[in-house]
Amino acid sequence: MINSKEAKREHRKLKSYWSSESRLTQKVIIALLEKLELMTKKNKPKKPSKWNKLVGKYLKEGKTIQEAAVEWKKRIKVKG
Repeated sequence: MINSKEAKREHRKLKSYWSSESRLTQKVIIALLEKLELMTKKNKPKKPSKWNKLVGKYLKEGKTIQEAAVEWKKRIKVKG
């Protein structure tokens, strides 16, 4: 466990290490990382819709999209 004297000493070392220029650099890096995070959130692929899942399932089974459309209409009538 770190005692308070060691913690204060380490804190002073780190504080003196970050000069005003390097603090600015640190702020710029943090801002760039935040922008990168926002960009990656925007570019994430969306979840497929229920319709797309149904069509994919039917195509894997070797059925046509028209058959999937009929099934989809049946599901909508049941819900609605």
